Amino acid sequence: MTNSVRAMEIITILQQQIGETAVSRTDHHLEQFQYGPIKPSVALFPENSAQVGLIFKLAQKYRKKVAVFGNNTLRSLGSNLEAFDWAVSLNRLNRIIKHDVEDLTVTVQSGVLLTDLQAQIRQANQFLPIDSPGHSATIGGLVSTNSCGGWRLSHGTFRDLTLGMRVVLPDGREIKTGGNTVKNVAGYNLSRLFIGAMGTLGAITELTLRLVPTPADSRTAIIGFNNLTGLIDFISEILASPQTISRCEYLNQPAFTRQLGANFQKSFMHNLIVNIAGHEQMVSAAINNLISCSNRHESQQTLVLYSADQRIVWEKVSQLAFDIGDDFRRLSYKFILPKSKLWSMIEYFSTTELNPLNLIHAHAGSGILHLYQDDENLSPHIIIQRIDKYRNMAKQLGATMVVTQAVDEIKTHQHIWGITDSSINIMREIKQKYDPAGIIAAGRFWGGL
Repeated sequence: MTNSVRAMEIITILQQQIGETAVSRTDHHLEQFQYGPIKPSVALFPENSAQVGLIFKLAQKYRKKVAVFGNNTLRSLGSNLEAFDWAVSLNRLNRIIKHDVEDLTVTVQSGVLLTDLQAQIRQANQFLPIDSPGHSATIGGLVSTNSCGGWRLSHGTFRDLTLGMRVVLPDGREIKTGGNTVKNVAGYNLSRLFIGAMGTLGAITELTLRLVPTPADSRTAIIGFNNLTGLIDFISEILASPQTISRCEYLNQPAFTRQLGANFQKSFMHNLIVNIAGHEQMVSAAINNLISCSNRHESQQTLVLYSADQRIVWEKVSQLAFDIGDDFRRLSYKFILPKSKLWSMIEYFSTTELNPLNLIHAHAGSGILHLYQDDENLSPHIIIQRIDKYRNMAKQLGATMVVTQAVDEIKTHQHIWGITDSSINIMREIKQKYDPAGIIAAGRFWGGL
C-alpha cells in the first residue's frame, strides 16, 4: 500500500470519527497552523473533549505527531516545535457551559475568547481578573501559558483562579481535576502542572474559574518620573501602605509613547500606571494619598482617569507585545526577578544599555520585566551573545530569564530557556508517564519537552 493511499484511509477514518467538517486539508487551514518551516498535513477541528480523545487515540494508533492550537495569539512563546503531522485546533470548543452567579464561578470550554467571557459575565457585575494580551486570546491559550497581566498583583495567576479543569491526556483518556485533586508522580498536583505547560502534557478542554465582583469604583493614575530614584521611593511607599493597589505597571518612555502617545502628548523617562478599585470612598481616599505621595517624591505629572479612558489605557498596556507584532524583527525577553531587584534591571537598561528602541514593560509589584528589542541587522551569533549576557545578569540577581521571541535560527530550547535544573526531571517523568509514545509534538517547552 502506498503512503498516499494509506494517508487517505486515515483521513477517511478521521472524518468518520469526528465528522467531515472537522477535517481539513486546505492550504488556508494548513498555513494557519504552520510553525516556522513545519506545516501539518491535516488540520482538525474537534468540538468537544471526546473528539479530542479520539484524535489522540488515532494519532497513537497510526504513529502521528499532534500539536494543539488555540488562536495563535501567544504562539511566539517557546522554542522550536518538532515536526508534527496533525494540527488540533480547539477553537470550536467555544461554549460557556455554566455561570454560577451566586458562587462567583464559571465553567467554559478552552476555546472561549476572554473578551467574549468578560462581556457575558459583566452583565452579572462580575469579571475574571485577567488582562488580555490580544482580542483573539482564548481561555485555554492563556491558561496554557499562564498569561495573566497586571491583575496578578491583587488576584494572583491562573494557578490561583482555576478551581478545576478537564484535560485529555496524550493516550486519549480524559481526567478532571479539582475537588479531590488529581495527584501522582511523587504527590505533585497535576492540575497545577498543566497551567503554564504550553500543552506539552495534554489538551486542556474545559476550565472552572473563580470570578470576582465588579468593583463599585475604579480609577487609574498615570504618574510620570524623569528620576528613577523618585519612582522607586514612591512605589516602595505605596506598596508598603495598607491601601490595596489593584494593578501597578511600569512603562519606559519608548513603550509609553508607542502604546499611549496618541492618547497623551507628554511622556516621561519612567511611567507608572496604577489602578485602585473598590468602594467609592476607599478609592477616592487612596487616589488622594497616591497624588500626595507622588508629589512628595517629585513626580513630573500625575493624571487620574475614569471609566472609558482608563479601560483604553489598560487595554493598550496589556496588549503591548501583541500590538508590536511584525513592526520590526523582535527579540524579547521575560525576566522573573525578586521584587527588590526589579529596579536594578530597569536602571541598567535605562543607563548602561540605554537604547531608544528598547521597550520595557514591568509588572511593578510582581518583579516581572518584559524587554522588547529590535534585532534587525544583528547576526545570530551576536544575538546569542546578548542572550547569554542577560541570562548571566539575571542569575547574579537571583532571577531567571527566558527569551519570549526570537528568529527561528536561535529558537533552540537551550537559548530560549537556558540550562535546565534538576526540577525538569519531574516534568520529564510526567511526560513519560502520560505520553510514552511522544504523541504530542515536543520541543516548545522548557527542557525541550
